[in-house]
Amino acid sequence: MISERLSALLRENAFTDLPAEAQLAVALSPATRIEPELIRAVRLTTLPRLDVAVESDLWFSDWVGSRSTGSVVLRAELLAPLRAVLVGHLAEHEDDPLHQVWSVLAAAHDDCLTPALRLEERVTELALTGGDWQPALRGVLRSLVEERRAGIADWTYGAWLRLPDEVLNSSIAWLIGQAAKEFADQDHLPRTVPADLRAADVRLIADVVGTRHLRVTAEDGKLGVGGEPADGDASIEVVNTDPAVVDIVHPDGEETTILIPADRTVWSPAGGAQLSAGIRPPVEFVERGVATLPSVLLCWADRFPPRDQEADLDSLTDWLTSADPVALRLLYGGTGERQLANALAAVARRTGWTVRREDFKSPPGNRTLVIIETALRMTPDELAHLVTAGGTPLRVLALDQTASAWWEAATHRLAEAGCHAVSQQRLGSVAAPVAAFRTAAAEFAGLLGLPRPDRRPQAPIPRSIEGIHSAALTFVLTRGQGQDADDLPDLEAEAWQAHSRLGPLMIVATLLHPLDRAEATTLLSTLNIGTSELLDQYERWYPTSRHGVVAPMRPRHLAAVMLRKLLAGENCLGVPGAKARSLFDRLRGMDSKYARRAIYAAATLAPAQELFDLLAAEHSGLLIDAPNAVLAEFATHATAGALTTLWNRLSRGWNNDLGIAMVAERIIGTGRSDDVHGRRELARRYTAAGLADRAVRATTELVKTMRLRAAAHPESYQALYTEVLGDHSRNLLQVGKQQEAVAAAHEAVRLAQDLGQSKLTVHRRNLATALLQYGQWLAVHGSERVAVETTAEAVDIHRMLAGLGGSRYDAELASALQAHGGVLSTSGLRDQAIDTLREAVTLLEDLTTQMPAIYHDQLGAAATALSNAERANR
Repeated sequence: MISERLSALLRENAFTDLPAEAQLAVALSPATRIEPELIRAVRLTTLPRLDVAVESDLWFSDWVGSRSTGSVVLRAELLAPLRAVLVGHLAEHEDDPLHQVWSVLAAAHDDCLTPALRLEERVTELALTGGDWQPALRGVLRSLVEERRAGIADWTYGAWLRLPDEVLNSSIAWLIGQAAKEFADQDHLPRTVPADLRAADVRLIADVVGTRHLRVTAEDGKLGVGGEPADGDASIEVVNTDPAVVDIVHPDGEETTILIPADRTVWSPAGGAQLSAGIRPPVEFVERGVATLPSVLLCWADRFPPRDQEADLDSLTDWLTSADPVALRLLYGGTGERQLANALAAVARRTGWTVRREDFKSPPGNRTLVIIETALRMTPDELAHLVTAGGTPLRVLALDQTASAWWEAATHRLAEAGCHAVSQQRLGSVAAPVAAFRTAAAEFAGLLGLPRPDRRPQAPIPRSIEGIHSAALTFVLTRGQGQDADDLPDLEAEAWQAHSRLGPLMIVATLLHPLDRAEATTLLSTLNIGTSELLDQYERWYPTSRHGVVAPMRPRHLAAVMLRKLLAGENCLGVPGAKARSLFDRLRGMDSKYARRAIYAAATLAPAQELFDLLAAEHSGLLIDAPNAVLAEFATHATAGALTTLWNRLSRGWNNDLGIAMVAERIIGTGRSDDVHGRRELARRYTAAGLADRAVRATTELVKTMRLRAAAHPESYQALYTEVLGDHSRNLLQVGKQQEAVAAAHEAVRLAQDLGQSKLTVHRRNLATALLQYGQWLAVHGSERVAVETTAEAVDIHRMLAGLGGSRYDAELASALQAHGGVLSTSGLRDQAIDTLREAVTLLEDLTTQMPAIYHDQLGAAATALSNAERANR
């Protein structure tokens, strides 16, 4: 076929090797209609080397799909390969005249094409050049929906054959196609549903396509949506698209979107869910039996209306809708973060945002809100990758109990990655716990269809929001009989009735989550606690998620209660205390994968001194490699003995700088403040983890301590004091305190005169680095004379070092000369700058000859600086 032959020609040849008429077709491929005047303008401007005869060659060639007396149109099936060649060639040739094709197209068509066809060309241009084309298509949708312009529907017939795939595969294009069907038969429109489509998006076309009701049913722990509802059936109103689009929000916060074709029912795990089709408030659904599980009901507490936090929600909403392309906020305080996060998620969905909670590996798309339930579980590097790899606008909301050292390190890492829209929001304590208890009890009673409690419990009401919810739920489930909130796991077990063997499996699932079916089956057999049939019973109560994993006890607070009972040797989930504790001990004694999961779950969910004493003594290797969340709990709750045990393992290697810093802080705080080496190690780890301000504070205190000791006992402490001054100087440079860094380095050099040549050399190099940075800062801030003197001193030090060490210090001397030359240029001393930069270039030429991969770029930068200085001096 003609199209296959021409597509192969495009695939197999570079742009410059294509026939002349093919090159012209590539240049004209963004155009919706091609007139002779446009062909002439594009040839003369973008392909001037081509002969005039190529214009008629193209007009009558196989590249053309249709022609009239006044214009031609390229074959629709060839537009994608033609445009691929265009984009590839432009990306590789920044100075090619072909880049002017967009301005030529605009000049030729702005006044002679219909608005719809010119819009199509503009959308194509934006899609091919990486621009934001979605606002333009949103305007098309608005015209179609609000103004009911049937002409837009007619335009889609041709445009959907010509627009780039990126556009056609988008949610906005799918919505336009669905709405266009109401005005004309548009069977040609693509039926593939975009992966990022959500029910809130479909709501935009409800007024055009109408709505209908779908039946909602539940069987065997599954939730079914689809089919015409009969009288008395539960139902949900959906936008009348094909397929229908429904969002499901599960109690644990996981969100899925299901697509329901006509005359079919789609099934999804139930266990308690909210259904939303974007046009009515979400429908709460809990299956009978499963509905009474405390783990389901307590999960729903996170979706209660935030208590007296309207101002906090307003602040979050303002942050969501701010103009920043990318913004991150830490929400902390331990008093309702998840409730507020869920309220914000509802606001985001209503205004067209996509909300993600668990998938942090794949890059988020445009207009996405990412909610991180436990901030400490991500490293600062992972967080930086998340915010820099996604689309815009992007909002990342991190939840945690406190603004810890992790947050300071994350802020530093984000700034390095170019994200400066970073903020934090602290929530106040529960000011009225009795009122919060009554509100929660009323909400739980409403979910269960029970009378609202008319009295308060006799036991004291906790002051944490999670404790209040647990107490209120216990009070409602026991009809006010006064059981403690810690009895919730036992109330969960009572709901199982004859399935008491589910208790050990729940313990395993909570400690080792995630588990797939095969892993769970093997573990049941290894631990001798059941067979695969037990998994079938378990999944009746705890349906697997879309990830196919055995679900743990949720929410976090209820899992913590369960683990505290287990670790204390108390009966839990119908399992005798000794057996439950033995199960934990067996898990942590297995291979490292399962031991690591069990230990990390216990440490973060139920931190206790006794547990950390045990782990430090028997599992210090696993703790050394633990994530930040585990080490934060260890640093907070471990005894001095456990801290010391773990600290002593540092000599075997430990690469988690932030984790070491958190543990070292606690060690120093428990009485080892005179441990100079430990405090110096802490400062180093602060620096490595990005906690520059803390590193400066640590070395400032060390300098004070060591100055006194060195003055009293110079023979014992002068060498260490000199090293501490060097550390302090480097840390001061990190926070921009160049003058103080120079002073500390000068003092270190003075003291190092008596410590031997090798020590003196180290501190002279530190001083030179500080002088260069300080001199450059002075030059920027208008003190040119002092800047020149300062950087000249640094160059003198490097010349001296080069004289002592031969060529080993040539690279540092070249860098110093390059920096000094820049300061001389800034200060107007151009002749001196040229001489200095010429010397730097000479040194770098020799170094590049020896090691081109290392010094090539630096040589190029120095040569450019020299050329600029010479040009300015003419």
